[in-house]
Amino acid sequence: MSYALPSMKDLANRVLRESGRPVKSTFVATTDPQAIIAYDGILDGYADLWFRNRWEWQRYETSIAMVAGTDEYPLPTNFQRMATRPWLGPLKTSGQLNELTPEVFYAMIAPMDPTLRGDPANYTIDHTTMKLWPVPSTSSVTDHPVLTFQYWLELPARKTLAQESQPLNYMPSTFEEVLVSYGKSKLKQYLEFPDWESDRKDYERKLLIQIQRNRQVRTSPQMVTPFLGVAEW
Repeated sequence: MSYALPSMKDLANRVLRESGRPVKSTFVATTDPQAIIAYDGILDGYADLWFRNRWEWQRYETSIAMVAGTDEYPLPTNFQRMATRPWLGPLKTSGQLNELTPEVFYAMIAPMDPTLRGDPANYTIDHTTMKLWPVPSTSSVTDHPVLTFQYWLELPARKTLAQESQPLNYMPSTFEEVLVSYGKSKLKQYLEFPDWESDRKDYERKLLIQIQRNRQVRTSPQMVTPFLGVAEW
């Protein structure tokens, strides 16, 4: 089974077909309200699924090339929030960076020597920028050329009708049935079909199955102290 979902056109046409409506050869520039609702129903289901759980497939890993004397680095455009503390590479080590809020970071760093260089030990997320301290030194960049971290993805931009040939990003193909059930419930509600609620219930049932599968690959949350094993509170 392919990891990627079918194209938007294929998904929307499946909603139309299973709702007893004629399929479209193209959705580009269509004015057919039923086709538009089927298309939008898939997109609405995608957005609903995105925020209904913290899915493992929403966690993404990236690396940033370190530059000596540079303490600010732009975050990926699809960055939503951190999933793990960053680590200096090329290999993951125990020397992970500690995250500080912008308020604490600037309050602590402001009085420090601005010429201090070394291995970054702290960071903060300030809007779309990651700021490090200490500022990477030349020897630090030589030893640790990249900073790697995992983060939770932001919901991608909504697809337009002109993007009908594209699949929905990131979501695995196992969610196809869930999306179609949501799209059918939206279209049937518009058409005033009495069974639209059955499709919505089917959507919730299939969603619950996906949530349970997602949790099978995760362990129970554990509290991690900043004392690295020293159990004092």
